[in-house]
Amino acid sequence: MTVQKLIKESISNNENRVAIFDENVQIKYDELGKQCSRFASLLQKKGVKTGDMVAIVLPRCIDYVIAEVTCLLYGYGAVLLDAEYPSERIEYCVKNANAKVVIDSAFIVDAKKTNPDGVYVEAGDNTPAIVIYTSGSTGKPKGVLHDQQSIGSMTERTIDFAFSSVENKVGIVAPFTFIAASNFILEAICSGSSMIIVSRDILMDPFKLADFIEKNKITHIYLPPKLAKVFKEKGDSLELVLTASEKVTNLYSDKYKIMVMYGLSESAAVVTSFLIDKMYDNTPIGKPVRGVNVYVLNDKNEECDEGEICLSGHFMSEYIGMPEKTAEVKVKNPFREKDGHEYLLHTGDIGRWLPDGNLLYVNRKDWMLKVNGQRVEPGEIESAIKTVEGVTDVAVKGFEDNGRVYICAYYVAQDSVTEGMIREGIERLLPHYMNPEVYVKMDSLPLNANGKLDRMALKEPKLQTLCEKPANDNEEIALEVAKSLLTGVDFGVTDNLDKLGMDSIRCMEYSQLLQEKGLNISVSTIIKNNNIRDILAASNKMSWLLDEYDPNKKTLIVTSGIVVLRPVLPLYKKFLGKFNVLIIEPIQDHYNDKLRGLKFDELITMYLDEVTGILPDMSSIIGFMGFSFGGELAAAFAHKYKESFGKSLPVIMGDSLVKMKEEYLDRELTKEDLPPEVLVGIKEKVDSMLYRTNLINSFGYGEKYACYDGSVVLVDARKGYSDATQENKIRNANKRYNNLKIIEMKDYSHVDLFRDLSLADFYINLLEKEAMA
Repeated sequence: MTVQKLIKESISNNENRVAIFDENVQIKYDELGKQCSRFASLLQKKGVKTGDMVAIVLPRCIDYVIAEVTCLLYGYGAVLLDAEYPSERIEYCVKNANAKVVIDSAFIVDAKKTNPDGVYVEAGDNTPAIVIYTSGSTGKPKGVLHDQQSIGSMTERTIDFAFSSVENKVGIVAPFTFIAASNFILEAICSGSSMIIVSRDILMDPFKLADFIEKNKITHIYLPPKLAKVFKEKGDSLELVLTASEKVTNLYSDKYKIMVMYGLSESAAVVTSFLIDKMYDNTPIGKPVRGVNVYVLNDKNEECDEGEICLSGHFMSEYIGMPEKTAEVKVKNPFREKDGHEYLLHTGDIGRWLPDGNLLYVNRKDWMLKVNGQRVEPGEIESAIKTVEGVTDVAVKGFEDNGRVYICAYYVAQDSVTEGMIREGIERLLPHYMNPEVYVKMDSLPLNANGKLDRMALKEPKLQTLCEKPANDNEEIALEVAKSLLTGVDFGVTDNLDKLGMDSIRCMEYSQLLQEKGLNISVSTIIKNNNIRDILAASNKMSWLLDEYDPNKKTLIVTSGIVVLRPVLPLYKKFLGKFNVLIIEPIQDHYNDKLRGLKFDELITMYLDEVTGILPDMSSIIGFMGFSFGGELAAAFAHKYKESFGKSLPVIMGDSLVKMKEEYLDRELTKEDLPPEVLVGIKEKVDSMLYRTNLINSFGYGEKYACYDGSVVLVDARKGYSDATQENKIRNANKRYNNLKIIEMKDYSHVDLFRDLSLADFYINLLEKEAMA
């Protein structure tokens, strides 16, 4: 059956049941149908027809789910992309898939105003349904296309073994660009269950995750194996944890069921399953689920006990625009008379049949990697690194260390090329999980007798550690805890934890264990700082230099405001070639400890005091910069700096909404006070924005430093705003700043301004120009 029919039947049969929920929002199935009709109506007005491709480029939110369900229900191919991807990657995928329309935040605002009169047209079995972009060995991501029958088959077989009740409450965890996320979303929708999206912030904290599951009475959830191992349940609602994407070791619970699944993007997720009954050093991946046939074949395509795992069933249609690669993976089925399927899918995975009929995953047949469950082709990383000027040759290889896989890049380059230059060069091309952790510079790469690269000769690099001793009790505790997580090498308080293997999951464990020892250090603080000494120091300060201070460079002060630091750090790193960069962290990171009760002017004075204690030379400052509320703080800081040092310096405000005195309320704000475009998102994101907006409101207007008469440049994003919000922003900015310049960025959204790394030179040139004026 097509997935279109499954969705349509479920919406019709479960009209009064809750489809998507959070603490404040409940979207019932009949309302879901209306929302989909609104989206479809707008798509149809833009000329989209059955079988056309539609790209979804949104943050992780409820509207992403509605957009995907709309495409499947109305017969469009959903190209699943992430708004956080580098812009060049998004542009390539949209063009490669020939997407007729992009559903972004601006589309959502318009869709909410559209009448629910989308015209339903029945799709066929072969109508495009979903495109998943995975890492590609040719240097570009490859689009895995599934049709309506393939996704319908995926949905039916997973409901069959895991989603038997409409009373299920399903937690959606996987990134929306993964087939696993589509799998869970559709199992929930097509079984009449309820779903709730789990935010990244919650996933990064095992305590928050346990509380979230208990509070929302979640019964089914997908957790990656590493996260499943550190998760500690609260309450008794959880019935089933599904896990997949990498080898599962030493995982078991007697409080809820854990089921291992095996599948890949090409197979439309699950093809085998295994209910864990005890701890295994290598947990079996189980037996085939309904509608799937599994064969283990040798190099002669003969069945054997250990060999390549091959599958027959309703799977992918093709790799978009790659007929040769499609023909290599999707071949004529030699077992057609036996199982009735025309094609056989080669997975590239090696498996072994166990005596009890279960299948065991052994390893990969080729050099493809699985990094935190995400598929990574070395060839794509190698192609990206080769775009860096001065690099002449490169090879990428993965190594396993303490149960995790990390990426190492071996490169040959001119003497002037540094590791930092390569890291910066590939950030615009690759998502963060594909960036190598370790770089090794070589005179030449090893070759075999045929003159080809000999990857086997690339040995795992040996880490050099300083092993500096702790200087106090807290450093001693933090080092002891870190060594309990990172075994196999000795290290000290100044050694780089990232290179020692402190991945995101271990950061969660580290934070949890430190809190148990009485050191309240957040996961984000551990992620932002790469050694124990810096982690402990960062927990006590609001500002810091992004790199070692260079007396030969001018210094840029960036005020974060309420913009979360991690997404904007890559842009700030681009500035390091020209400036010292001093970062003042987001106010929410320090509000409870240091900032509660302060007024706006007191906050600015505190910032100046701290920066004065960090910078060796305050006259080195060239200007101030901040995005959103950070821009207003930057202008106020410039005002305070002029008062203290007698010099006017330029300010760059990245799309600051700029509030007037009357807009600061003497009460807590509610969702009704937020612009409509801000409400595009899941409940956790809206609540987070409301919380941070109330933080801004708590400081008040700031009579003394509210305005600044020096040079102020408002870099004005135009995408995604309502007309009223846009007009208010410009009107307020003109009232607040006498020496104001406005630069219109018509093709950019608010988030684009600090995520698009290609804008780095634009900001640098702008700052230098204003400084000289």
